Amino acid sequence: MKKSNIIPFTFSTLFLALTGCGGESAKINEDPNRGSVTTSNGCLTSNDANCLGFVLDYPVEGLKFDCSTDKLNHYRTELDPNVAIGSCKVGDKVTFYIQGEASARKIELGTVDLGSIVPKKMSDVYIQIGVQDMAQGLTGKPIENFNMSDPTYNAMVGIIRILQTLGVDQISNVPGDIQQVVLSKDNLDGLQVISQNITANEFKNGSYVQILKPWLDVDKVSIDDAEKVAQQIIRMRSVGIYQANHLLFIGQNTNFAGFHGSSLNNNQAIADMSVITTREGYASGYLSQWRGKPIVTGSNTSEELARVLLINQVPPEKLDVVSNSKDWLNNISQKIQKPLVFKSIESSNDKLEIYKGTLFGQSIIPGNQYAYQGFLGSKDTPTSTEVYGEWRQDVNSERYTGKLDILKYSPVSYLDRKVFKTRHNVEAGDQIIFPLYADLVFNFNDKTIPSQTVSIVIDENGDIRTNRTVSSLKSTTCPSIKNTSTMTDELDVQQFIIGTTGTTYSTANDKSLTIRMILANPIFGNLNGVRAGLNNRPDFGVDSNSELVSSGGVRLNLQNLIVNNDIRAGINITSWDNKGSTAAAEWVNTHATYQHTYNSIPENKPTTEQLNLAKLRTGTIEIALTPCYQIGRKA
Repeated sequence: MKKSNIIPFTFSTLFLALTGCGGESAKINEDPNRGSVTTSNGCLTSNDANCLGFVLDYPVEGLKFDCSTDKLNHYRTELDPNVAIGSCKVGDKVTFYIQGEASARKIELGTVDLGSIVPKKMSDVYIQIGVQDMAQGLTGKPIENFNMSDPTYNAMVGIIRILQTLGVDQISNVPGDIQQVVLSKDNLDGLQVISQNITANEFKNGSYVQILKPWLDVDKVSIDDAEKVAQQIIRMRSVGIYQANHLLFIGQNTNFAGFHGSSLNNNQAIADMSVITTREGYASGYLSQWRGKPIVTGSNTSEELARVLLINQVPPEKLDVVSNSKDWLNNISQKIQKPLVFKSIESSNDKLEIYKGTLFGQSIIPGNQYAYQGFLGSKDTPTSTEVYGEWRQDVNSERYTGKLDILKYSPVSYLDRKVFKTRHNVEAGDQIIFPLYADLVFNFNDKTIPSQTVSIVIDENGDIRTNRTVSSLKSTTCPSIKNTSTMTDELDVQQFIIGTTGTTYSTANDKSLTIRMILANPIFGNLNGVRAGLNNRPDFGVDSNSELVSSGGVRLNLQNLIVNNDIRAGINITSWDNKGSTAAAEWVNTHATYQHTYNSIPENKPTTEQLNLAKLRTGTIEIALTPCYQIGRKA
């Protein structure tokens, strides 16, 4: 089987664009006393327009699955290179199980309806299937709460205990940490010693623990440790980059909401938003907004096109997500459970709130029925309009209301402990690399602007925060957080969540970690509005040079630090793309780019402040470890 390099460093742009592999036949073993024989991980996504690839949120190789429309073959998941993948036909029901070839004994893990996640194929999109989905397939009910009395949550914890114990036996993980698990032929064939199959009933009553004892001692992983993993996986489902814009491609998207609204005074408003949701549920980001009455020349200009003219006619206003906002999206229902609040000045009463909407298929909060139907590929309408994205705003005693479509992309994966080494996932005597304290140096492409340094911490959960002092963005100390509700550190300085990690990549010669960040707070000065590592391009920019409006991938290279224990030269930062090329890490400030658009219109008369803002559009990033940083060692 030919394998492709599916995710060299992270899940990539606008949904999860991957290249599939597999396709060899796998014949059924007709002997009912033996298990299934597999040789492939599913249909060929690259050759079959109806073949839909999937990624498991728990990286297990050798997990078997059957596709409902394929009555001849059995399949197994494969790691490629660091995520577990498989594929079935669009709309298939996928049945997962653990089984060897020597016996018919197996552990049933539930059936997942692909059509309920993504009803149709979008390019080479791979969807995510979670242990949560498998557990729901076992019980027929969604998780309602994080309590062992919830039958689906209970089943999810049970599945995780099995996978965790397999990992512990392979010395691939410690209890409570997600790492790769490989189900080998010898390991699977050992299932023949158990007395009966494990079904939904055995997960429900807990008898699976004793039934599996001759094969696997599940008691090595406690319920508490498995619950930690369950909640981590469920939180990961909401992690990603959320983007909404003003929809420039009017001819193709007239039925989509975009990000627009109006006031009772007939003023129009449009916006462009990018927000990162982190592994711990924090939100960091901002939006650029234009408000006013567009000046229209000609008689055939549609309302949709007219409001986009505001980009050239009024300067953009920047509104930031309120500092250290958390849990705006419900991790179980995927509904907006509390408003995501943006302000131009945090102390102001004026604010914009995104307060309604439901995330569908891990990829879209639709703004109206057309976006909803377009995603589903049907003429059905939702039973409630509460699923549509809506926003409201009070500004200068004027109330705006409107709709928006929000796209989610770049989900995250587990963090390989060969790279992401913390006190929670390594063995006694091993290195502790994280939390990692570093100084980011932001250089401007406009050389009249001096470089600026921001001290950061990548914490033990994989989130990124500032490490500033009371008076400076640069620090020489390495304090920890003492109050997580206020993000106040041991020196009584408030810190700010600015991003998170994507995934890790580990080979003999490369130990890498991807990051994505948005600096959205006046404390950042000339860097306020910087985006790095988002691996996308805004849908609008008048600059002919695409470099001015792109935000590529960013990775940290830790090979020297991990292998050579080199603190002085142990880290560097580069960009990357899906073709594997690397160069200097770059950043872009889309708000400054939009200001440049306004300034470039001859009829406009930009102020000195607006002209200076437009100079802050792009640049590069360098990195060094903060002087106080030291590699730890687990006792």
